[in-house]
Amino acid sequence: MCLAFFSSDLVAQDFSAQNSKYTPAIYGDKFTYEEDKFYYFNELAGVLFLEGSIEKGMYKDFRQAITDNRIHTLVLDSPGGNVSEGLQIAGTVFDRKIKTYIRKNQNCASACSFIFLSGKTRYTLGKLGVHQIAFDEEFSKEKKEVGLIGEVIQITNSDIVQYLDENNTPGFVYKYMLRTPPNEMYYFNEDELNQLGNSEISSQDKLHFNRIDNFTKDYNSHIIKQKCDTDPNSCTTTQLCARAAKNNAWRTSIDAAKFVKLAKSMGKRCGVPIPVCPEDIKKCNQEYLCTYGTTGLDASLSWLNNSFADEAKMRGYNCGIIIKPVVKNKTCSSDPTLCNDKKCSELASKCSNKRLCNYASFYYSTSARDWNKNPSWATHVSEAKSRGLSCGVVKNIQEQKNGITKEIQTYLNMLGCSAGIADGVIGPKTLSALERWKISGGNYIKDKIDRQLSIALSQSSFRCSPAKNSNINVVNPEELSGTWKIRQSRCNKYDGLLYLYSPKSNQYEARYDVLNTIFEGKLKIVGDKYSIILKGANETILANGNIDKTYWNAQFRDQNGCRFEFIKRTKKPSILDDMPSYFKLNNMQRKDFEGRWQLEGCKIKTRILIDYYGKITSTNKSSSIIEGAISRNTTKHGASFSINYKDIYIGGNIYVSDDKKIIKIEHDMNKINGRPCTLYGKRYL
Repeated sequence: MCLAFFSSDLVAQDFSAQNSKYTPAIYGDKFTYEEDKFYYFNELAGVLFLEGSIEKGMYKDFRQAITDNRIHTLVLDSPGGNVSEGLQIAGTVFDRKIKTYIRKNQNCASACSFIFLSGKTRYTLGKLGVHQIAFDEEFSKEKKEVGLIGEVIQITNSDIVQYLDENNTPGFVYKYMLRTPPNEMYYFNEDELNQLGNSEISSQDKLHFNRIDNFTKDYNSHIIKQKCDTDPNSCTTTQLCARAAKNNAWRTSIDAAKFVKLAKSMGKRCGVPIPVCPEDIKKCNQEYLCTYGTTGLDASLSWLNNSFADEAKMRGYNCGIIIKPVVKNKTCSSDPTLCNDKKCSELASKCSNKRLCNYASFYYSTSARDWNKNPSWATHVSEAKSRGLSCGVVKNIQEQKNGITKEIQTYLNMLGCSAGIADGVIGPKTLSALERWKISGGNYIKDKIDRQLSIALSQSSFRCSPAKNSNINVVNPEELSGTWKIRQSRCNKYDGLLYLYSPKSNQYEARYDVLNTIFEGKLKIVGDKYSIILKGANETILANGNIDKTYWNAQFRDQNGCRFEFIKRTKKPSILDDMPSYFKLNNMQRKDFEGRWQLEGCKIKTRILIDYYGKITSTNKSSSIIEGAISRNTTKHGASFSINYKDIYIGGNIYVSDDKKIIKIEHDMNKINGRPCTLYGKRYL
C-alpha cells in the first residue's frame, strides 16, 4: 500500500556526491540517483537525513543507520510513499526519542508526516502535509472488489490513528487527514505548526537546528563550487567571473580558457575594461594603421610585416605606398610572335598533332590539361578539335578524378585490401584499405589520391593481410563470381567445382559439378552470414559459412556436418572457366551427339533424341513438345544448338565429354529470368 506520490517543486540536495571534503555514508540503494535514501555525515554527528520517497525496504535501511550511528535527530525531505514502511520508521523514532526537523524550503508530506509527528521534539521551517491514503495501480488491479479495498483502508486508518494517539497528536490532524482526498494535500498553517511543536522549541534546540542549516548550506556551496570547476555552464555570474578574470584583466592560463570563452560569449566583462586601439585593432583609425603599418620615407614607403599593415590592406588603404606594376615575361603560349616554329605558330593547319596540342592546350595542374583560353590560340584550339584531338583535355574533371579513384579501388581489391565496390567515391572503406596497404609495405601519403598512387598500386607486390573480425555487408558482384575448387573433409564425398554468377549484389546463382552429378541453387549473403542451397537429382545440400576478406578462400559446413573448403581459381567468370574438367574442346561433329539424352536446367526437364544427322525430337510419352537441330557449323567453342521448347526458342553452343556420356548446352540466345543459363544432359537407354 502506497500513499499518493506528489513531487515537490524544490530540488533535492545531492547528498550522494563523493568528494574530498565530505564523505556521506549512504543507507539504501546506492545504484539509484540521489534520492530515496538515508545519509549520514561524520562531520555532523548524530544527524541522519532522509531524502526522497519512502520505498519498500527502507525501514531496514533506517534500522541499519541508527545501529551504526548514535542518531538523535532525523532531518526529513520526502513527498511520502509506502504507508507500512513510514509507520514502522515512525514507531522506532518514537521509541528512540529522536528529534524530527523539516528544513526551510523542504517538504514532508503523506507518509512522511507520520515520522515527523512521532518525534520527541518536532520543529519545521518547511511544509508539512497530510491527506487520505491511496493505493498504487498494481494494488488496485489485485483488489478489484470494492468491499475488500474498503476493509484494507479501515485497517490501515486504525493503525495510523493508533500511532498518532501514542504521539499525543492534536485532533485537528485527524480531521484534515481524513477529509483531504488522496489526489490533494493539506498543508498546515503557521498557527497549526506552532501547536504541533514549533512553539515549544527551546533556545538550545534552535541552535542545534541552526547548526544543521549551516552545515547543509556549506555542503551545498561546496557542491556548487565543485560542479562549477568542471562545468562552466553551472557557474553563477560571480563564480564565472572569479575564474575568468583577475585584477581587471582576462586570465590567460589553460584552466581559465573555458571560463573566459563562456564569459565573453555571454557578454560578461567581469571588471575587464572594454578594449580600445591598439588593444582592439578594429578600433584603430586609418592614420594609426598607416603610421604603425608602414616604414621608410614618404617617397619610398613600404609595408611592415605586422597586424596593423594586414588590417590596413584588408580595409583597402594604400597608406601612400606606390605599387609598381609587375612585368611578366612573355612566352610562346601568351604571344605567338615569340614562337620559333613560325609556320605552325602562325598557321594551325601546318602543325603536327603534337605541336598543335602544345599550343592549343596547357597544364592547369600537375596531371590535368585544359584548352588554351588565350584568343591568340583560338584557331589552334579549333584545328585540334576538328582533327578529333583531345590533347589530354578531360571534359569533366570530376569524371577524371572518379576514374582514377575507381582504378585505385580496383587495384586495392586485387591486393586483398577490401576497398569495397569500385564506385569512384572515396569513403571510409577506401581510406581504410589504403591504410592496410600502407601497413603491408605500400607507399601511401595520407589524403594524396592521384594517378601516381594508382600506378604504384598497379605495380605493387604488397598484399594486405585479411582484416580480423571483419564483416562483409555489401559485396561487389565480381568479387565472388567465378569458379571455385571444392575440397571436402569428414564426409565420404568427392571434390568438385563450384561456379558462382551474380545477377545482383549479395545474391549469386550457384552450380556444383561433382563427377556426373549436377547441383544447382543460390548463394545468399545477409550481413556477414553466407548460406548456400544446392539441389541435385536425388540430394539437396544446405550449407552455411564465411568467406574471408580477400574473397579467395571460404569455409562452409552442410546439414550433415560435412566441411567444405572453397578455393577460388579464377578472378573473373567465363564460359571456359566454369566447364568441368571432363569436357574437352575439340572439333565436335553431329554424330558425337547421337543418342537419347535426359536434359535438365534453365527450368527445363525433358528427354530428347538426337539422330545421326543432328535432328532433335522429344521422346516424352506425351505429344511432341520439342523440336530442333544441331547445325553443321562447328567451332573451337562447340557445335551450334537450337530447339523450340513450348514455343520458347533456345539456342547456344553444345559440348560433349570425351566419353560421350554428358552434354552441356550454354543457352544464350534467349535469356531465362534475365540471365544466361546452362542445360546438362546425360545419356539413358
